[in-house]
Amino acid sequence: MAQIEIEHLSKRFGRRTAVRDLCLEVPARSIYGLLGHNGAGKSTTIGLLLGHLSPDKGKARIGGIPVQRQRFEAIRKVGALFETPAFYPYLSGYRNLEIFGAYSGKIDPRELEEVVALVGLEARIRDRVGGYSHGMRQRLAIAQALLPAPSVLILDEPTDGLDPEGIREMRLLVQRLHRERPLTILLSSHLLGEVEQLCDRIGILHEGKLLFSGDWRRQAAKERRFRFEVDDPERCATALVRGGLAVWANPSGNGNGSRGFLDAELGKGAGMADCVVLLVGHGHRLHGCTPLAPSLEAFYLTVVQQARKEAAGR
Repeated sequence: MAQIEIEHLSKRFGRRTAVRDLCLEVPARSIYGLLGHNGAGKSTTIGLLLGHLSPDKGKARIGGIPVQRQRFEAIRKVGALFETPAFYPYLSGYRNLEIFGAYSGKIDPRELEEVVALVGLEARIRDRVGGYSHGMRQRLAIAQALLPAPSVLILDEPTDGLDPEGIREMRLLVQRLHRERPLTILLSSHLLGEVEQLCDRIGILHEGKLLFSGDWRRQAAKERRFRFEVDDPERCATALVRGGLAVWANPSGNGNGSRGFLDAELGKGAGMADCVVLLVGHGHRLHGCTPLAPSLEAFYLTVVQQARKEAAGR
């Protein structure tokens, strides 16, 4: 059952189309990753879903309730970390939660203490928010989002501005929330490595258009990717693509013709032996070749680059 449903949603700002005929579903109890470059339409989509923006056409439903016609009922059980969290810096974290939590109804002190412990702020919750680090403010914002006991949690770039340790803590927190609470989580991010560890189902937005939605691991498993160890990976990548054997090739190494690696996805009808014959025939030295496990980065790049090729061919 889909907890979030978006049907043919579109939104323009002047001449720019931010979201174009968007359709997607987020299954209940899943962590769904919404991916895309800056300006792809991720935040606009979330703004439309929360009712902060009105669509030019289309509709969205949360828990089966239409957002545009029954906004209060639709978002009553939604918690969100959206845009920059705003707190009273001269008040304690605890008092901020009391104030903002009251907007959703009466707050049970035991529930407040529970969410504070869940996000790991027990030691500092009585301190003024003005002395909090950026990561602590993010965790406080998630605590606030959890106070209405939501069934849906929407996180827009929750790791933005965090250091590596803070990013890891946020990832562990999201995993714990999903494990311990009956939550459907919609996570918007451009950090592919984090989304890969959290999400099986994703949506890829590019220039306001949805390029893919579904189980990326299952889809990526159908694609054939290999790592070649070669001399001059950049020239080898060009040879495979121009020869029509690879639809995606990513060289790595020190450059200047030195030995390195080339990750490539083979096109239809192309085999590893064909690549070996082509590379050797062009005078390249091949030191080894191994199959690659699916990665979200490679899958994302394949989807986006294919869309760019199609747009250039129109």
